[in-house]
Amino acid sequence: MTKAGRVQLSGLAALIVGLAAGCLDAPPVDRPNVVLIVIDTLRADHVGCYGYERNTTPNLDALAADSVRYARAFSHAPWTTPAVGALFTSQLPSTLGIRNVQSPLPAEGTTLTELLQQHGFETSAFVSHSFVSSKWGFARGFDSFDESNVRGHFAVTSAAISDGAVDWLDDHAGPQATPFFLFLHYFDPHFAYVAHEEFPFGRDPSYEGPVHGGILPEKFREDPSVLRDEDLRELIRLYDAEIAVTDRAIGRVLERLRSLGLYDSTIVVVAADHGEEFLDHGQLDHTKTLYEELVRVPLIVRVPGVEPAVIDAPVALIDVYPTLTTQLGIEPPPDLVGRPLPSSPTEEPAAARRAIFLETARLENLRAVVEGDHKLIVDQESGRAWLFDLATDPHERVDLSRREPERTAQLRQRIDQWPGEAPRTTTPDVELTDEERERLRALGYL
Repeated sequence: MTKAGRVQLSGLAALIVGLAAGCLDAPPVDRPNVVLIVIDTLRADHVGCYGYERNTTPNLDALAADSVRYARAFSHAPWTTPAVGALFTSQLPSTLGIRNVQSPLPAEGTTLTELLQQHGFETSAFVSHSFVSSKWGFARGFDSFDESNVRGHFAVTSAAISDGAVDWLDDHAGPQATPFFLFLHYFDPHFAYVAHEEFPFGRDPSYEGPVHGGILPEKFREDPSVLRDEDLRELIRLYDAEIAVTDRAIGRVLERLRSLGLYDSTIVVVAADHGEEFLDHGQLDHTKTLYEELVRVPLIVRVPGVEPAVIDAPVALIDVYPTLTTQLGIEPPPDLVGRPLPSSPTEEPAAARRAIFLETARLENLRAVVEGDHKLIVDQESGRAWLFDLATDPHERVDLSRREPERTAQLRQRIDQWPGEAPRTTTPDVELTDEERERLRALGYL
């Protein structure tokens, strides 16, 4: 049943109690809630607590100071559907069969939402991108699913997402309330970048170049070299202002959790689905490469009672699902690929030895593996490989594949033994309307 963009789905199952021991150990909290926030197109190095010089994210920075922050968190894909699909299923995108813009979340398997619903959580979502909408399969397991803010790339929707979330929280507070899972998806850092005068971030009043609020990357995608230094600075300034608008909206949700007395009984997870390119490797926007600017994302996890920490070992979005099941004392499905996130530096040595797999099959067919400080990217069509030492070369400027043939061969073997199964989905592709097709074409998705 759909009304004003809100989809009402199936009801609640049995109630769970308590928390279980494990990674991110914490004293028991009665009836814990979960708030999962995903910010679209937010690269980690534009977040204050990840070292950015602009004050783009004061609310996320304050949350991070009270949380476990993962300094090297990876998304498994450089665009939304496979990245968020991996988060909600703890499966790699290739296993999910998500290869193009018409690939939905497959009907097979148990999503995080469905599992929490089965264990008595009231589940609700407020989303703002078609790629995580009901049409793409993401409404599964939600009692209510508000997609009224899926309004395209020129709309500013962060405030409306938080409006819905705050009103929903007001209706679900109280000592007898059912534990809840609330998913919030914020879209504004995605292009087009709308101008926000309240966040000038060093705007040059003399700038009269081709970059302006609301611009789409298609203007420069064919030949990004036409962008001058001052054009690129203006593009990044607009992007940062969109991040600040989103951070302000998220701050309202966090403040409402506090004012309602829910903050200390709620697990809060904040992540991004992927980052963004600003000619770091000669291109704009996202989807086509597996460089750090696209796959390294912020990941902040606050569990009541857990001491704040910064974890440097590589982790990934597929780890969020098993982390939450561990914290909530819920038996997870047996096929999850992720593992519970480490919570302290003492757990890092074991986590640091793990291999993390990244992929994209859109426009380019690339796979990558991160193991320790090293990362290998392989073009699946040509076989060409690029090896980087992320500790000494975090911006991936120096290809070491010829200098270190043994390490290259070892990591290539990891990729050849890809852990994802063959696609196990029978879910048909999404049928695009003419309007959707034209919009996606203008944005470079088709």
